[in-house]
This record gives sequence, structure tokens and C-alpha cells, in this order.
Amino acid sequence: MGSAENLMGVLDRRDKEALIKLLIEKGALQFGDFKLKSGRISPWFFNSGNLDDGKSLQLIGREFARIINDMDVDVDVVYGPAYKAIPLAAATAGAMADYGADVGYVFDRKEAKDHGDAKDEQSNWLIGRRLSPGNSVVMVDDVLTTAKTKYDALSLVNRVAPGVKFTGLVFIVDRQELSGGVELKGDEVVATENFTRETGIPARGSVNAIDVYRHLRDNSNPNCDRVRDYLLKYGSNEVREAVRYDGKNNKRE
Repeated sequence: MGSAENLMGVLDRRDKEALIKLLIEKGALQFGDFKLKSGRISPWFFNSGNLDDGKSLQLIGREFARIINDMDVDVDVVYGPAYKAIPLAAATAGAMADYGADVGYVFDRKEAKDHGDAKDEQSNWLIGRRLSPGNSVVMVDDVLTTAKTKYDALSLVNRVAPGVKFTGLVFIVDRQELSGGVELKGDEVVATENFTRETGIPARGSVNAIDVYRHLRDNSNPNCDRVRDYLLKYGSNEVREAVRYDGKNNKRE
């Protein structure tokens, strides 16, 4: 097996563009009209369920492992909330071996098991590496919009496996979107920043809304204007400033 440096080099050279192109080619990053849980109609949507082959999962696993390594956090187990993050957790645990780390993975059930070898709360709710007090856990997921599912996942694991420590949250796409619904009230927060502020857990995505917008712009994608308008309305201050700057200067960053 090649070194971690060699295995990771391809993604490093191709940068975020390679990942965005893959997500579009696989139909994971989609454009159209999508109603979000917030009620907003978004011109872009992410569905990691379409990353359905070994090459895609290998790339995501290596990217997540690279991020975890860069974050310099302790990790004993990678946790993927059901359902879409289950293969992401397995791929990430496998890729961590390239860094010499023997990392387990675990995921949750949507309903508690009440038969067979079910013996306690943890085995009723979690599948995979058994968690012990003091274990360092990194959560992985596909996308971060409001972070509600992440809070729910933290609550479940902390309830059935008390004493574990979450050291990081890694995800593929950060929508960099303000909280709230269709109408903004002025008290909205940015989900990623708020999650870290409230939990103390560092969170990092592979690509974000600015990356997606600039990819569309630089490739003259017909969806660019609709995504731009949406980000100017619902994006974080950072996103809106970046989009306005790009529009004003009409040049690549």
C-alpha cells in the first residue's frame, strides 16, 4: 500500500474543484427547485445517497481522513448518523488507516433493537464499535444546513454511551446558510458557527456554498444566477460579502 501522502496527493492537487465536479457528475449536487425543511425553495440541493460506488466513497473517505488529520483531534471511533452517513463513517475509518490510525466506526438505528443480542441501551441503539467512557468520537455526515440532526445524534450517543467525548464534526457540504424559515427576522445564526459555539465541537466541511457558487460562475453554469440570488438572501454574512465582491469585480478569486 502506498504512503498516505501519495494516496492523498490526487485530491490535494485537484483541490475542491475535483470534489465538486464529482458531486455534480454523480448527481449528488443537484440544481432545480428543492423545498427544504425550513420551507425555503432552494435552487441547489445535496444528496449523498447518489455517491453509490467504491470510487466515490474512497474519495470522500480520504478527504474526511485528511480533514480529521488536519484538525489534529483525537479519534478512536468515527460515528455516522443513520442513514446516509453510515457508508461515510465506514469509508472514513478505513482511510484513517492510511495515517497509521486503527479507528473503529459506529452508526445508530432509527428504532431500538428489542430482540436477539440486545442487552443494554448502547447495543439497542448503536451498531459497530462499542463505545467506552473516554473514547474520542468524530461525527461525519453529508451536509450541514441547520445542524438539527447533529444535535439529535449527539443527544442519542451521549445518552446510550455516557462518558464519550466528541472531538469533531466533519461533513461534505456546508450550505453556510442562516437559520430560520422563509422570512428572515434578523435574529438568525449561522449553523456551523453556532454548533461549535454551543457544543465546543470543531466543525469543518469539505466544500461550502462559496465554493459551489464560484464553480458555477467560473464554468458559466446556467444555474449560477439563481444560486447567487439565493445566497444573497439566505447566506451568511461571509457568503453575501463574497458573492457581492465577485459580482462587483467580475473576476475570479
